[in-house]
Amino acid sequence: MGASVAAFSRAHPSADRGYPLLLSRLDERLARGDVLMTQQRAGEIAAKAATEHRLDLRDTISDQLLRHLASVGGDAAREKAELLGKFKRPPSNSSNLTFLTAARAMLTEAQGETDVLGRHGMADALLGDLDSAVTKLEEATSAARASRLDHVGARADLAAVASEISSIVRVLDGLNRYRFAKDKELLAAWDSAKNVGGSNRAKGGAVPPKGGTESAK
Repeated sequence: MGASVAAFSRAHPSADRGYPLLLSRLDERLARGDVLMTQQRAGEIAAKAATEHRLDLRDTISDQLLRHLASVGGDAAREKAELLGKFKRPPSNSSNLTFLTAARAMLTEAQGETDVLGRHGMADALLGDLDSAVTKLEEATSAARASRLDHVGARADLAAVASEISSIVRVLDGLNRYRFAKDKELLAAWDSAKNVGGSNRAKGGAVPPKGGTESAK
């Protein structure tokens, strides 16, 4: 809607001194909206990729590394009773924070019991691999959170920009209805321009379309 109104306004300029200022504001808001839509989309893509990477890491940690440590720890508890129950994998449906906390706790416990765990079959490289994998999971979790904040913030800013665009269009609507009061053809063209994307004319003029912020732009 905003882009359509801007194009119409440039094609049918007014000599009124406030008209160029309105168009300048509209163009600036449209440019800002384009930046925010790009930022929102990039954030959504990055958040999805980070989430998928995080899930892959969780599967690897749980199904391979922690599974091996849990089986070794359970066997080692026969020799050292204090280890009983300390090497249990977190449930598959646990939250990411719960999973990370449990994985770190198992790793820390194992690092202090390398001798007994080694005697019961723990792979030499396991703890190094587990430490690396958990660190990567923490990084992926942070990346997913940051990307999510990016696109959520962009969406909120975009809604504000769309509201500003609609406000400018309402001002132009009042002006153009005054300008084109005796020219039904131009008035119909104006109505068509501001109703692009499903926007409807309310009491005071144009209102944001139900389609959302992108339609308003």
